[in-house]
Amino acid sequence: MADKLIFKNIERTENLQRYLDEIKKYDVLTPEQEYEYIVKAKAGDMSARDMLVNCNQRYIYSLCKKYSTTYNVLDLVSIANEGFIEGIERFDPTRGFKLYTYAQHYAMQRIKAYLINENLTVKKSNYNKTYSKVNKIKNKFFVEHGRMPQVEEIQEILKSDYDVDIKDL
Repeated sequence: MADKLIFKNIERTENLQRYLDEIKKYDVLTPEQEYEYIVKAKAGDMSARDMLVNCNQRYIYSLCKKYSTTYNVLDLVSIANEGFIEGIERFDPTRGFKLYTYAQHYAMQRIKAYLINENLTVKKSNYNKTYSKVNKIKNKFFVEHGRMPQVEEIQEILKSDYDVDIKDL
């Protein structure tokens, strides 16, 4: 049992380390660069939007660390990124604020909503067994695909690999 726990922590550490190594590749944008990317993103350029998100990952990660446990920091980063993208869409660069200062509000909204919903989940008798399997699936999927799986993908893997049918997602 102790070996499984150690292995689980190693997997999470490797995923987190991979994420941290990846975000180091992006430099913090100067105000001029940020303005240029925002204008492009507002015009519908998805690569500019992605660059804004990637270059702000250090800020997003530091925000998520405050609310995370060792097990959910990457989940929180994913949730915060959704809020950050909403902030990019609503941001007005002519007002003189930095994007992160504005968009962190939306990231925080998403994080807090996620944490509230997570804590209100009804616990079932086999919750711990299923939760353990879900964590393994998420880790393996992230390593193989470079992204977190969707709920439907987790449900399919649970059914095919573990013969567990989740009816109430």
